[in-house]
Parts: sequence; C-alpha cells; structure tokens
Amino acid sequence: MSDPAPKVDLNLLRIFDVVMAERSVTRAAARLLLSQSAISGALARLRSAVNDQLFIRGRNGLVPTSAALALAEPISNALREIDRALDNCGTFDPTQAVDRISIHGDDDLLPRIVSTILPAVIEKAPYLSLRISPTGNESLEQLRTGDADLLITGFSKELPEYLRMLRLYRQRLVGLARRGRFKPVYKVTIDDFLSAEHVSYQLPEGMGIAGVDRELSNLGLSRNIKMTVGSPMMVPLVVQSTKLIGVLPEPAAIVAAKNFSLSVFSLPIDVPEAYVTLVWHERVHYNAGHRWLRKQVSELRKRL
Repeated sequence: MSDPAPKVDLNLLRIFDVVMAERSVTRAAARLLLSQSAISGALARLRSAVNDQLFIRGRNGLVPTSAALALAEPISNALREIDRALDNCGTFDPTQAVDRISIHGDDDLLPRIVSTILPAVIEKAPYLSLRISPTGNESLEQLRTGDADLLITGFSKELPEYLRMLRLYRQRLVGLARRGRFKPVYKVTIDDFLSAEHVSYQLPEGMGIAGVDRELSNLGLSRNIKMTVGSPMMVPLVVQSTKLIGVLPEPAAIVAAKNFSLSVFSLPIDVPEAYVTLVWHERVHYNAGHRWLRKQVSELRKRL
C-alpha cells in the first residue's frame, strides 16, 4: 500500500497563490514575511501532495507547469471566498449589507415586531432582506438547520444546548372576556374561572404548555376548554362572538380589548411572569451581521 499523500492546508495554498503571482521564491518570502526556506519547504510539500513539479526555473523567474496553471484560478477564487467570509464574520456595514435574515415570532408578538423592529432595521440597513414568519412546530428545527436565524418567543421551553438566548422583557398572563360579563370592580374568583368555558390556543410542538395550565395542573385543577385555536390572535375573535373566555399575554390582551370591545381581568391564581426571549443558533453567535441585528432588537426591547 502506498503512503497517503501529504495533507494540503490553507497556508500551503496561500503560499502557492503568492508564488504564482510573484514567480519568485524571494519576492514571495518578502511579501509573506517568511524565510525563503519556509517558502521552498511549503512548495516541496505541495509538490508531493499533487505529484507535480509545479514550477521550473526560467530566465525571468519561476515558470508554472500545466498542473500549476490548472490549479491557479480555482485556488485563487477559493482563497478570495474564504477571505470574504472571514471579513463578513469580523465586520458588518449595515448600509451595504444585502444579507437575508429570517425571523420567527409568536403571533401575538408579530404586530409589534413588524411595527417596531422592521422600520428601525430597514432605515439603518436599506438593502437587508427580512423574512418574518409566525412561530410554528418547525421553528426550533429551522434554527438548527439554518433556515431561520432568530426566534422571538414568549413560550416556555428548555432550549437545546446549541441555541443561545437573550431575555428581552417579562409579561404576565391575564384573562379576556366579553365586556359586561364581569363587573369592572369584580374580582374574578377561581370558581368563576373554572366554571367558565374557555378558548385556548395550541402552542407549537416542543414549546411547552401554557403557564396558566401548568399552574392549574400543579394544583390538581384544569380549565374547561371548549375550543382550541391555532393562534393566540384568534382568541379575541372567539371571545367576542361567544360566551367563552380566554387567556393571553397582557400586552396582546390590552390591544385586543381595545379593538374588540373586550375586558381584561387578573387571573385568580398566581402564574409566574414569562420572559419574551430572543433565540438564535450557536453557529451565528459571532457573525457580525447577526450581532448587529440582535443589538437592534435588544435596544428596541422597551418598545416591544
């Protein structure tokens, strides 16, 4: 069995690229701040790897062989792409960025994401392309595969180790009912709450369960859920047109109460406030463009 060919690392390819440009070991060494022996040694390893002499001596310097000429352009192009990728990781100019960023957000957060984050980002990065999608069963998987870049969610979930997170703000859950169902000064009791029929929204797969149902379960209790809808934004519509009551995060409930003539009430059990969280994959943690976008979201957190 023949010995395996020596490995070709990035440094060897960079040296080859400079020697091709300079056609001189001496000038290549000066340009790379290396000794001539280091350049010669690198070329020797590359010759062994490709089984070709690569360069021969000529009257005006080194002359590349046909193999060297065939390798020159692909290696040069590859090195430029690598350098461009490394540059993008280190610096980011929002005024020139043409990247496409995919953001997933909970339905009740999307109106504020669109009205608060998008205008600010578009103003600073006019060529940046943003795709906004509702949180779904596939959101965590799309973060893993790279099909989604950011997730803004209020759902409780112990995240996989490869995901990072930043807590933006806290929000409490409140009840939502048709106006007039409960008197304005009336404090809804646990009996009122449990005897009523409820509309609930289904959380995306893997995002845990609603905080109110978790706390009720800890007490050995449960809601009388008459209807389940696919989005929290549908809860106000159902509450408005039926006798059902619902539970929503307070900011969404307040907006719904104004738009649909509903009333908001405090829950009769203690439910810990939930964090609205920004989630991203480890692979883009140090990417300059993603760092810039996360900073924009973080700076706008008080307006969400």
